[in-house]
Amino acid sequence: MKINYTLTGGILILSPEGELDHHCAMTDLARMRELIEVMLPPNVLLDLAAMPFTDSSGIAVLMNLYRAARRLDSGFAIVNTQSQPMKVFRAAGLDRILSFRTEEVHI
Repeated sequence: MKINYTLTGGILILSPEGELDHHCAMTDLARMRELIEVMLPPNVLLDLAAMPFTDSSGIAVLMNLYRAARRLDSGFAIVNTQSQPMKVFRAAGLDRILSFRTEEVHI
């Protein structure tokens, strides 16, 4: 999976591209967590528009990124979640814990 990122106006936008499954989850998590820890952004926005699939490993990735952001007192939100990943996240109850948005986000 490719991890695209930009830092604009105090928001680190992480945009994973491709499928997130148990084969790549830990590598992708480590890369995104490293970006958060190196850039120290006030806010983290996870844009999932280019991630059409995840298995249950995506749950751990999202929770770990959320915790990494919170350790730095950074805001954290998720946008543009496609249908299949959202089903996985809802089944795990992440929609009650994390901020999933469809509109423009002001963290």
